[in-house]
Amino acid sequence: MARQAVSTFDLFKVGIGPSSSHTVGPMRAAHRFVMTLQTNGLLDRVRRLTVAFYGSLALIGKGHGSDKAILLGLAGEIPEEVDPDAIPAILGRIREDRRIALLAMHEIPFAEADDVILHDDRVLEGHSNGMRFTAYDGDGQVLDSGVYYSVGGGFVVTLPGDILHSLHTCEGTNSWPSASLRAVRSNPAEINSNPLSIR
Repeated sequence: MARQAVSTFDLFKVGIGPSSSHTVGPMRAAHRFVMTLQTNGLLDRVRRLTVAFYGSLALIGKGHGSDKAILLGLAGEIPEEVDPDAIPAILGRIREDRRIALLAMHEIPFAEADDVILHDDRVLEGHSNGMRFTAYDGDGQVLDSGVYYSVGGGFVVTLPGDILHSLHTCEGTNSWPSASLRAVRSNPAEINSNPLSIR
């Protein structure tokens, strides 16, 4: 019998969801956010972390495994290395304990009912698959926040925190920061081949 090669991406998609834009992308985004917290020396100060889904991710993400992908990414897993057989145990432990160890090293309370927010009536102008991650300290003050877009094929485009104020004032309107919007709309191939921050 002929053997067929199976990649980690194939296993991952089968394991937690049928759509890379709803699984691989969100998992990368979650991991990237907590890695940024660690790089900036903020991880140990985090006492709460929330994830907000917008648009398509809010409407059908749970059915496609976006919620599972987010938990795995926050816990330090990445699509290329996650063990599909270990996924149920990782998710079960987080959900049963209502706690998550960010990057498998800094544990905080995490209850999906409170900390995963579905904005199914709102779409961020940059892309229909939008996510916002926000980390808080013990006083409830924001330590860091970032907006990410899962643009297809497992690629993620990040929106830097220094223009998050524009997001708060422009969501649901047509007044999106023009340079970022033009980059997303006019250069999808470039974004897919080089998924860096839009500035």
